[in-house]
Amino acid sequence: DNTTVAGTHLNISRILSDLQKHDKSLEHALSAVGLIASKVFTAEQYHQAGIGEPVAEVSEDDYAALAVAYERAAAQQIALKQWDQAAMAFKRSHEIALRVFGRDHPISAGIDRSLSSVLVRTRARGLKSEGENDGTRYKSGPQ
Repeated sequence: DNTTVAGTHLNISRILSDLQKHDKSLEHALSAVGLIASKVFTAEQYHQAGIGEPVAEVSEDDYAALAVAYERAAAQQIALKQWDQAAMAFKRSHEIALRVFGRDHPISAGIDRSLSSVLVRTRARGLKSEGENDGTRYKSGPQ
């Protein structure tokens, strides 16, 4: 089952993150996103098209796993200073959590806080790049 395999990728991602191997951790988080998203979106397409029964039933746990997978990817993108990608991943995670769980659910609230934080950082970074050079803009390698 894709969700089970995705859960394994998320566990590996967590371990690699703890070991400060954020690039590898991100790869596993994105693998989890791909596996769960293919299941969720295939089922939604069947439903929207009215074509019989979907290939697989999609549960609330599947949606929760997809939201967590996007959140895990975003956390690794933050560690890698990929601010714009992190903001997009948090937005996707947040949209899924709100749709499935509502605004007051702990998963939604936690993702909302993370999204707000990364958006503030992304906006601040955008203002710096348009204004003065703080020295980091022209450095090569990881910032």
